[in-house]
Amino acid sequence: MKITKILPVIILMISLPALGNNIDKLFSNYAKTADTEHIKINKFVTTLLKPFASELKGIDSIEVINLDECSDKIKTNLDNMLKNNNFFNGYETLIRNNDENETSIVLIKIKNDIIKELVVINTGDSHELVRIKGNLNKKQIRKLTDKNK
Repeated sequence: MKITKILPVIILMISLPALGNNIDKLFSNYAKTADTEHIKINKFVTTLLKPFASELKGIDSIEVINLDECSDKIKTNLDNMLKNNNFFNGYETLIRNNDENETSIVLIKIKNDIIKELVVINTGDSHELVRIKGNLNKKQIRKLTDKNK
């Protein structure tokens, strides 16, 4: 009798970490795919660059994956994955734009009013995945976007 009460709790505890890791899996899987261009700037490098680039304040790492040279099968697989709204558990959708042949999604993960992660996914003419991790506040994001107008 006790095992039937404890078993669902154990299953839930095991599955909870997997829910928020879909983005991690997405990036790790596509980074290993043939014909991708993968660039990752880790915390060590961003720390070295911060004195020369004030825009990097609060940014720990930047990861970019370009899938333009990949097969159509791989691109279609990404397109189909993005149709699943449950895929982004743990992230807040900031922007989602679905055109005929293009999809653009901007996701953020916020903790205590600090943006911990910003993810941009584009499909269509160009298939790209971009992830920025760090401790960003809304003023920094606004400053960066105003600078690029």
